[in-house]
Amino acid sequence: MKDDNLLLKSKANILVVSDKPKDLQALLAILSRCGLNIVQAHAAEDASICLMEQEFGAIVLDVSQPKIRWEIVSLIQARLNSVQVPMIVLAANHEDISYGLENFTLSEVDYWVGPIVPEILSAKVAQSVASYQKTQQITQQAAQLAAVNQQLNHEIAKRQQVEAELQSINEDLERRVAERTTKLKQVNQQLRVEIAQRQQVEAFLRKSEQLYRTLVETIPHGIKEIDTNGIIVFCNGAYQRMLGYSETELLGKTLWDLTPEAGRSQWCRDLAQLVQKQPPAVPYQEQYLTKDGNLIDIQVDWNYKRDEVGQVIGFISVVTDITEQKRSQDIRTCLESEQELRKLQLRFFSMASHELRTPLSIILGSTQLLKSCDGAWPTEKRDRNLYRLETAAKNMAQLLDDLLTVGRAESGTLEFHLQSIDLKHFCQSLVEDLQRQAGAERKITFVSEGQCPTACMDRTLLYYILKNLLSNATTYSPVGSQIQLTLTCQESDAIFTIQNRGIDILLEDHHNYLFELFNQEENNRNIPGSRLGLMLIKKCLDLQGGKIHFDSQVSSNTIATVTIPIMANS
Repeated sequence: MKDDNLLLKSKANILVVSDKPKDLQALLAILSRCGLNIVQAHAAEDASICLMEQEFGAIVLDVSQPKIRWEIVSLIQARLNSVQVPMIVLAANHEDISYGLENFTLSEVDYWVGPIVPEILSAKVAQSVASYQKTQQITQQAAQLAAVNQQLNHEIAKRQQVEAELQSINEDLERRVAERTTKLKQVNQQLRVEIAQRQQVEAFLRKSEQLYRTLVETIPHGIKEIDTNGIIVFCNGAYQRMLGYSETELLGKTLWDLTPEAGRSQWCRDLAQLVQKQPPAVPYQEQYLTKDGNLIDIQVDWNYKRDEVGQVIGFISVVTDITEQKRSQDIRTCLESEQELRKLQLRFFSMASHELRTPLSIILGSTQLLKSCDGAWPTEKRDRNLYRLETAAKNMAQLLDDLLTVGRAESGTLEFHLQSIDLKHFCQSLVEDLQRQAGAERKITFVSEGQCPTACMDRTLLYYILKNLLSNATTYSPVGSQIQLTLTCQESDAIFTIQNRGIDILLEDHHNYLFELFNQEENNRNIPGSRLGLMLIKKCLDLQGGKIHFDSQVSSNTIATVTIPIMANS
């Protein structure tokens, strides 16, 4: 409305078209009284240009020629298009007005015929301008109303769209609420089932825990739990009674508080290694200090305690007091040792009586024969009996030497003296001596392979080792067989190989009992012998850092291989 009032108060433009300059000046003078902006035009072209440049509230047309007048009116109408601008046409008579009316139906064209009355013309022009302004105001208001109406329609459509969307959202919300309600009902039902199951599980766990506690408290074995720092965090009654402490006294103690002082530092290192490396859990035995200061023997069966991600957070152990068991075992071991000693003594007396009785019988018989011969025996027969006496005496001396050597070996006083030895010459001399004793029934040979340097060994011990092995080979080989001693020297060792074809050595006995005192294999128990040789050979080899190995197969050769460092360590 404010814009409409401004439109009414502002000066309107009036187009005055006249082809007569004098009349134009008169019209200008009359219309100037109206307080309007007057624009003048002399021809149709001028009027067309003015209409293009400005907007007019009224047009006054004063053209003398009727034809030209109505051409100007047609041009103005075409230029204004649909805009209805009031037009006042001045004419001298009615004939001028009637010319051309059949071609126009102009509702906004007013006619003035005859002389001009200034007041009336001014009033008519002012009325036309006011009518035009009112029309323009109405048109603008209509346009504004149309715009407002269009905006309202747009807002109504938008609101209808929003309402439709709200309706759709509301329906979707109701659907989702219904679905959510259904799901909540299902979840609620599932929760009820889970709650019932959890209650059952909790009841089972309470029952299991009660059973566990009952078992833990009634089991005769001690049960303890420690953390990774060795601190006791749980122990049952049996563990408390075992050590003489109460539960309050034990909780918070470390394992090394219960361990003898000598092993405490080792316990700390072992526990750290267990946490870091996590080796397999292996039972172990150790000693504990009780509250009253006594030592008890225990066996610990243990395992790791881990958290949800598998990290070690402690150790759980079952502790058994094996003090009485250890005492019983020690007593049983002593009894077994005593029984073994008794058997050894019996075997010794049996062997000694047997081995001594034979040469004594020979000596006694030969002596009686020599006494009863009264010098009537030939020299050969007398020498044969003297040889039997000498051999029997040597066997008795050898047996006594072996027994003395056994005593020194068992007591650790067996002497060991290093000497330079030509091994090849030493073996040749030994084989010659033994060949004379063996006679022609069995042949003993010696073979030296490669160059052997002068060795540094104990001559007495080496002689005893090789002599016993060769004597055994001679004793257990059949008549007519051959025994061979082979010497081979390597960079730092001398290897002596004794090979014979005789009674096989049972490898089972070899591994378990071959070097025990008074031992003899099952397949040669009927052959005389002191059963001391192999045991003494092993002792002599140990003193020189040597070793012995037997290779024997059924119905084949038996090979004894002795290896001794050339520079034997004292």
